[in-house]
Amino acid sequence: MTNENTRHFIEFVKSGAYGDKVTAELNHKHAKAVLEQHLLPLEEKRHVFKELGMVAKFIPKEERTIDHGGLINEILAYIRSEALSQVITLDTTKLEQKGVSSLADEYLYKPTYFTRPALNTFGKSFNLSVEEDFTDKNILYLVRYLKFNSERKKRLEDDYKWIMKNFTDMKENSIKTEVGSISKIPNKPIWDIYSLEKYYGSEFLLEFGEVNVTKLQEWIQIGALPKEVLTAHQVVNDIRLDFMVMSLDNEKKMLDAFYSRFAS
Repeated sequence: MTNENTRHFIEFVKSGAYGDKVTAELNHKHAKAVLEQHLLPLEEKRHVFKELGMVAKFIPKEERTIDHGGLINEILAYIRSEALSQVITLDTTKLEQKGVSSLADEYLYKPTYFTRPALNTFGKSFNLSVEEDFTDKNILYLVRYLKFNSERKKRLEDDYKWIMKNFTDMKENSIKTEVGSISKIPNKPIWDIYSLEKYYGSEFLLEFGEVNVTKLQEWIQIGALPKEVLTAHQVVNDIRLDFMVMSLDNEKKMLDAFYSRFAS
């Protein structure tokens, strides 16, 4: 790992930017929670603040129970290729309980990693987080705060991600600096599901497999699989309201992207 990468990390910590990032994330969460409590009792579920270019809204979200075994069986009827690893994974708890982890380990892809810092006492001295109290703030104050804090939070997060990305290929599992250590953490394992199914059969997947529903929905949206594949193997248990705050521009981009998937 180059001294240049380490220097960037140390400067980010010593400048207080790491603490600013943590504080911005924490205060954003708190301000959003208070705003939600202000707006929840109101009849309208979408609130536009034109002068700030912002919108706050409640989106209905279904909570579902998925029949993973039935869904996997359905997917295999349509797709049998290496792409299966994108949408089907394995339940490591079930593998361990049945003592068959070693069988699946033969089909593990090369692990990938993310990095995580841990500041020492010296590093923490530059990064004191200051939590704000939003309980007595009105709606306009909260929306204004979320607008400008969100822009600041994103800048800090982008800087942080750029710095930490430089450490993902480090050979060491951990390196130490004067302000703390940086550790390499493995991402969730990915198996060669196509080869595993060919060798052990679909019964192995039906017993130990899980479906990445988010990825499956993307496949359905691009027409790789019919919508019925998912709907036939899920039960809606409840509907909750998710609270979102964003700029009107971002809302438009999201809606445009959503509807473009269904355009011919």
